[in-house]
Amino acid sequence: MFSSTPLAPPDAIFAVNTAFNTCPSPLAINVGVGAYRTNSGDPLVLDAVAEARKQLWELPRGKGGWQHEYLPIGGDEKFLRGSRKLLFGVEGTLDNEIANKMEMSISSIQTLSGTGALKLLAEFCSTSTSSPVTIAVPNPTWGNHKKIFSSCGSNLTCVTYTYLNLATPSSPSIDFPGVVSSLSSLDRNTLVLFHMCAHNPSGVDFSREEWSTLATLCLSRGLFAVFDNAYQGFASGDVEADAWPVRHFKSRGLGMFVACSFSKNMGLYGERVGALHYIGMFSYTGLGVEEVEECGKRFLFMLSTGRVSMAGVNDGNVERVAQVIKEAIQVVRDRKGKGGGGGGLGG
Repeated sequence: MFSSTPLAPPDAIFAVNTAFNTCPSPLAINVGVGAYRTNSGDPLVLDAVAEARKQLWELPRGKGGWQHEYLPIGGDEKFLRGSRKLLFGVEGTLDNEIANKMEMSISSIQTLSGTGALKLLAEFCSTSTSSPVTIAVPNPTWGNHKKIFSSCGSNLTCVTYTYLNLATPSSPSIDFPGVVSSLSSLDRNTLVLFHMCAHNPSGVDFSREEWSTLATLCLSRGLFAVFDNAYQGFASGDVEADAWPVRHFKSRGLGMFVACSFSKNMGLYGERVGALHYIGMFSYTGLGVEEVEECGKRFLFMLSTGRVSMAGVNDGNVERVAQVIKEAIQVVRDRKGKGGGGGGLGG
């Protein structure tokens, strides 16, 4: 039945790995596979990972301890919560109660590393609409991007946009005017893949000023961002700094997908640990009807359910929005008494 099925082409990186592993020479050096090693060439196991594995091993078996039960369809919620915190930081500027509610704007699912996250979002985009979907990836990009996106049916088309200045191949630099020109020519609702940090294969990233320009461009052109986050913490040495592009786009009210891999920054290559996060342009604040009414009295208008369109929040009004919500919550709390009942965040 499958005798005529052609063999898949060998993966170039794993082919290099195989050649190294089978080489008898003591002089052999492997600089092909993207895996961090010790000075002796052994896999680098982070102290935090070793400690976590030790703690897991010491847990009792069964309920409340170590077990291999099926996870929920979305994956392990504690893991997903930790992934969101690492990526998006502390949500909100008011208090922990609102921070928890703001997290409701993010949908997350556990995946087979970053590759699985990309495949999942590609399948979702390809099958969730009858209209053709286009995703634009930088030129150059990680070799598997095009393979993943071209394997999801005819409804999803993969194109490229300008990234590097090809006139200086020996010293890579971003052709930012070319990037802007390429993205400006894309149709509305096109998905645009960005490397969040440590662009693969060049290692050259946008500046914060350039990221801000790209966020404005995506807003004005109606483009939907897809961030590939495979190296958080390894570009600058700071996980917070490396997450700045995603956090900035979110603060601007842009919808996005973020595909996360923990193979590199946690050294968990074989475990295939990843997550896919999705953010829409709408967010549920958790405000009740009374809080929404108080917001309206202060000229901040939203649906009675407390749902807001983040596209209406910008750099010029975000502080006032936060202040009005804070005042509305306090007024309702004072009216009912702290700890009293009530809807939304007022009780």
